[in-house]
Amino acid sequence: MKKLHLLGAVCACILTVSGASSAAQFVFDNSVDGGVSGSYVGPGIEGLFLGGVLDGGRDAFDGYGGVDNLDGLGFHRHTDALEGTNTFRFLDTFTNNTGTAIDTAVRFYGNLGSDGNEDILFSNDFYMTSCQYATTCVGDPVISHVFGNNIFTQNSISASIAGNIVNFNIVTNLTLAPGESASLLFFAFLASEEAGTNHAIDAPLAISTGANLVANPILTGLTQSEIDSIVNFTVVPIPAAAWLFGSGILGLIGMARRKKAV
Repeated sequence: MKKLHLLGAVCACILTVSGASSAAQFVFDNSVDGGVSGSYVGPGIEGLFLGGVLDGGRDAFDGYGGVDNLDGLGFHRHTDALEGTNTFRFLDTFTNNTGTAIDTAVRFYGNLGSDGNEDILFSNDFYMTSCQYATTCVGDPVISHVFGNNIFTQNSISASIAGNIVNFNIVTNLTLAPGESASLLFFAFLASEEAGTNHAIDAPLAISTGANLVANPILTGLTQSEIDSIVNFTVVPIPAAAWLFGSGILGLIGMARRKKAV
């Protein structure tokens, strides 16, 4: 199934906050369980955080990136701590290696570091932003949990937080025929001012960054086959007409330069 890359047109609508972009942010802990240099590529283990994030910095998580309800599906994981962005990226590929179809409600989940005091600040069909105590966001980083941008996401993924457990449930079951694979892509962005959690800065930054990740999922470092297998994000290429228009402009510029040289 070919996926299309969303362009940044939506970004014009993203929230901006005066002074938020200039505030120094903490640098997240980029350690990934079982990984090397902030990444993990390998088998996933149902019910464990292999390839997940155990802390993330400033007690953001008590383990984030568990997967269960596989019902026999094979599970391969590609996790990256995206340097310079305070963002973790999880690409989970599920494969039916059996001889019969598998229909199951896969769950991606995390245990947040808020000790049961996590509140949702913002939520829509594609991402939600949460923090410890919504009125103040004290202590732990503000987190944007991004889980898709397309019709599959709207119809099939239900996100929720109960206490300090965040869940992305595939409510319309993931159905794979023998030999078939599908991938789910998730992001977690952390916002926390370097000097300490600042609700006025961190909450708007997390909300706007979540919206940006919905519109422009970071795909750098993924292979084309990995991108093509993703079902919960749609990636829109530049239309052929736009490429042709751009080529025409470049051609005219080249002609003008040659004439000037003569």
